[in-house]
Amino acid sequence: MSRNFSHGVELLQPEPLFGQTLLTWFEGLWCFDTGIREQCANDFLDAESTMHDPSTRLVFFMGQDNRFYYTIGVTGALLACGYRIPTNHSVQDFYKLEGEKFSTSRDHALWADEVAREVNPNVLRYALARIARPFGKDENEFDVDGLVTAASHLRVWEDALRQYAGKARTLDSRRLRSRLRILTQRYADAIEELRFWDALDIVDRYFDVADFARESSGMWNAIEISLFLSLVYPVLPELSIRYGRHFFGAAWQPSFGKPAVKAGLPPTIDFPSLSEAVPANFIVEYNERFRKRQAHAK
Repeated sequence: MSRNFSHGVELLQPEPLFGQTLLTWFEGLWCFDTGIREQCANDFLDAESTMHDPSTRLVFFMGQDNRFYYTIGVTGALLACGYRIPTNHSVQDFYKLEGEKFSTSRDHALWADEVAREVNPNVLRYALARIARPFGKDENEFDVDGLVTAASHLRVWEDALRQYAGKARTLDSRRLRSRLRILTQRYADAIEELRFWDALDIVDRYFDVADFARESSGMWNAIEISLFLSLVYPVLPELSIRYGRHFFGAAWQPSFGKPAVKAGLPPTIDFPSLSEAVPANFIVEYNERFRKRQAHAK
């Protein structure tokens, strides 16, 4: 935990370690603890009781450079306090940009808030979630083409929801089809095991099996639509809540069961799409900044 280094908190005891400093990783070790305590306070929970509760589950998400720090250091600190240790650690490879590591010194870096000024945050969040892969695959690559694809993908979903709202006349009260029920269980298993890439693939499959993209026949199934919006909620909370409350009323919340409120006939949607196309000027600037300069360097 200490070393012969000029920076950091200097140790005055014990005598053999006098003059050494604590590793910066150790100094930052307790940030997780203060974060947990703040979250408990926000939820009106007692942090000590919560951290000792056998039902409490801690899950850590981190980039690959933090994997030793969190899996060893944080777990050791939790054990020392008598707290629950993490149920799982979700480790991700570094994102790449156009096939290369992010580098601020080479100006080969693009920040999420920078993109969000030009691109709808729903599109950006979905695009980033879509390129996450299991640790060690080294496939987490971001590029503008993936961003355009994400926008197009979400637009298909929104167009389907809007055509139901615009043309639906009769409420289909049939139970959830068995294939959709099976997909929902697979989705729940994937989320439980932190396999978010698999969960997003299952959402696509659910959309296809439900056949939402078909031309509306004038009927809509409240359970199927409510469940679809619940599946996308972890990645697209704004889209899920906005459409869920439009179809089912202000009391709607994501759920794997029947909608908590009675569904009538949804009125025509009167709010803008959340999956606007990526602006052409953003694509031009991106290509100038990363692709053309990279081509000249070669």
